[in-house]
Amino acid sequence: MSARNVIIIPEKPELVRKSSIRQEQVAAYCRVSTEEEEQQSSYENQCKYYTDMIMQNPQWSMAGGDLCR
Repeated sequence: MSARNVIIIPEKPELVRKSSIRQEQVAAYCRVSTEEEEQQSSYENQCKYYTDMIMQNPQWSMAGGDLCR
């Protein structure tokens, strides 16, 4: 029998680093203090602002799904 030739291929460092990055689940608390019509647009603006902020950060994921329900 002949001896087998074994080749060990090392892991690529950039793949190891990417897999070790853990995404944090992030949630935002949006609210308004009155039921006035101006406040409704304030609530929508808060939701959009925080949703955009969370989605643009690759280290974060949205906790609980859609922010503005």
